[in-house]
Amino acid sequence: MILNISRSQQWQACKRKAWFYDEGFVQLGVAEPLITGSAYHKGTANLVVTKNVAEAKAAAEQCYRDELAKVPMVLPEEMSLHNQNITIVKRMLDAQGAQYARDTWTVLKPEVEFLVALPGTEHHCYYVHRILHPGEACSSVQAPCQDPRCIQPHYLKGRTDGILSWNNLIWILERKTSGMKQNIFWDQWYLNHQLSAYVYGARKATGLEINGVVLEKMPKPARNQNPLTFDFSPEREPYLRSESDLAKFEREIIRITSDYERCASDPDQFEAFYRNPQACCNYNRRCDYWSACKRDSGRPEPGEFRTRDADYVEKAYYEVLGLPLPPGMETACSSVENVVVD
Repeated sequence: MILNISRSQQWQACKRKAWFYDEGFVQLGVAEPLITGSAYHKGTANLVVTKNVAEAKAAAEQCYRDELAKVPMVLPEEMSLHNQNITIVKRMLDAQGAQYARDTWTVLKPEVEFLVALPGTEHHCYYVHRILHPGEACSSVQAPCQDPRCIQPHYLKGRTDGILSWNNLIWILERKTSGMKQNIFWDQWYLNHQLSAYVYGARKATGLEINGVVLEKMPKPARNQNPLTFDFSPEREPYLRSESDLAKFEREIIRITSDYERCASDPDQFEAFYRNPQACCNYNRRCDYWSACKRDSGRPEPGEFRTRDADYVEKAYYEVLGLPLPPGMETACSSVENVVVD
């Protein structure tokens, strides 16, 4: 299968939540932190390339409004909150523009997207077989498959914000938006798979000897703070990744990917993707699928969710197979790789 870190973390937190996402279900309303973070990342990506703050703010606002347009209905009284979020993103980009003028590093690559095969993982791929032979049994044991295209390695997919040279070392730049003010925000990244995955994948994709990640946190105002007077000053912390760290990550992500696909290919897939009630209220809010999981069936009801756009992981299967994208797989501005930390 093809896995990115967002899907991996979602699967480890709650397998049932991963099942809902794989089936294409997303909440009818707006995942407000997600589209705010997506708009911000769209703006910063533009800013790195153009060095033009006005263009970056326009790109960010367009991204936010494009994501908002996918929601079936936005109440008029909700628009003031969304307009405030757009203002927050623009002020973040103003702060980024001022920071860039003081930065001493050199940007080597503004953005890197990678798709790398994980070594020693060739197997009969459930997800590839599902595309090539829809409706057929996809277990090589139950129904041996003669299509050599179904024998694939696991792949790691990802997208980094940029690669830069700083203090005689090569780094990946990764940005987060967060309202957390405690030092624990920084502690969580020392062992975090996302940073390791970026170094691992970008190294293989570019051939550069990347040493680690400079993580930048852009602060977010609380609801009772005025975004027009809030101090949007980014904070940064470097995280090194050694050869030993990357080797350990490789072993772990291979096991995670194999376990994920094993659940997906289980004849009773829904039960294989079992619930983790400890994750129902992560980030101090209910999971989007909480109401469905409370029911006896645990399954979605008609009209309860909307269908999400295909993400860049699903599109990568067609890249691997050399097939054209099916109609309707349009490019979305949001990046599922960028996990927003509240």
